[in-house]
Amino acid sequence: MCGIIGVSGTNHVGLDVYEGLHAVQHRGKDGGGLVSFSDGVFNGPFMRDGIIAEAFTEGEIRGLDGAIALGHVRYATQGGRNKLDAARDAQPLLFKHTRNGAIAVAHNGDIRTAPQLRTDYLAIGGFFQGTSDTEVILHNFAKATNDSLDSLLTQTLEPIQEGAYSLVMIVDGKLVGARDVNGFRPLVLGKKEGGYMLASETVALKRARASYIREVEPGEIIVVEDSGPRSIRPFGVRSEGKQKKCVFEYAYFARPDGLLFNTNVAAVRREFGEILARKFPNLSTDMVGAVPDSGNDATIGYCHASGKPFEIVFSRDHFAGRTFIDPDGEKRAAKVRAKLSPYEGLEGKVVTLVDDSLVRSTTSRELVKMLKEVGVQGVNMLIAFWPFAYHCKYGIDTADDGELASHSMNPEEIRKYIGADFLGFLDQAEVLSAMKKVGGLEGFCTACSDGEYPVS
Repeated sequence: MCGIIGVSGTNHVGLDVYEGLHAVQHRGKDGGGLVSFSDGVFNGPFMRDGIIAEAFTEGEIRGLDGAIALGHVRYATQGGRNKLDAARDAQPLLFKHTRNGAIAVAHNGDIRTAPQLRTDYLAIGGFFQGTSDTEVILHNFAKATNDSLDSLLTQTLEPIQEGAYSLVMIVDGKLVGARDVNGFRPLVLGKKEGGYMLASETVALKRARASYIREVEPGEIIVVEDSGPRSIRPFGVRSEGKQKKCVFEYAYFARPDGLLFNTNVAAVRREFGEILARKFPNLSTDMVGAVPDSGNDATIGYCHASGKPFEIVFSRDHFAGRTFIDPDGEKRAAKVRAKLSPYEGLEGKVVTLVDDSLVRSTTSRELVKMLKEVGVQGVNMLIAFWPFAYHCKYGIDTADDGELASHSMNPEEIRKYIGADFLGFLDQAEVLSAMKKVGGLEGFCTACSDGEYPVS
């Protein structure tokens, strides 16, 4: 999962991109990058390891001012994780000299056709600097026939149209945004001052003080002209029911204070919690608490529907980072203890914990262990998502099926493994019904539940 930002025509495009990246930092911490463009000249790209707040100086950010700027925060999926690969694969990527001019691009998603495209381009003399699947977009661009900007963009994206991507680009001196026909990954359009902004989430618009206009539709390409944004749809319009939006964005990745696919994220998560309360109505418990922070809204929904009061069970250290996106299992376990600490006074209590998801089971196991170490009598774990049983091919870093608890164990086996006294999940129908009820939403990818991948 990555976070992308593109800004055109505001008073301070570099600063607006920087502010927006702060708001989507949760989408990746392997590194960040920035590039700006003005009067035919690119400034950058500038790449840094780590988080945005510590990676760039104020002087560097203000030096990026121009007509257009792009930003990216990354964690690796198809690309590598060692330092050399991280440096080569950092984005935005820039080709300054092709027969079609220059292109800069920042990408969120996973292009399933990238390995074959890479092989094809190498066979005809192409070359690649790193391991990122995003590089094939640059090669598509360089290979295209430049009859018009619209034709150039269509030819650039046609070989990857069934992949998973949201893109921000600088092409022909213009800001361009694009989303795949399935709509796997989110992208939104906003306005600030006399300019426009494209971002992974609406929270980036808020941070940069831009107003939300609308979601970029699946299969849509947005070109920001001097007169404003215009839309082209070279691959047709896919009905909502046939789209494959990522439901795990709602369960975990998206920030709760924003809109996702035009729907309030917090409201969906609270509906997940309400369904849990109706599904497991007779749990004996002394208190109900959230696994912070992504479990907070589901817990509020659970407490609202069950009539049980919300209690704070864990204190969170917000500087410890997100455990899910750390690639090493032992590091994740250590970070759970660094990030979360049980409150005093829990001895002898039965605690019900509500969490957003259970993927590898590392977090759940450590939390149960921590509570029982301080004398908690019993722990009920409620998971506001379906059993995550199959790895994601579209941009979420779950690697192999064997890493996923629900791939090899049933719920009772997982309960015993994590040491909980009770474990309950939502099922696929319940998750999808929450989407339908809250936002009238249809057309979600369910591959992490049933292994039925919509794109090979």
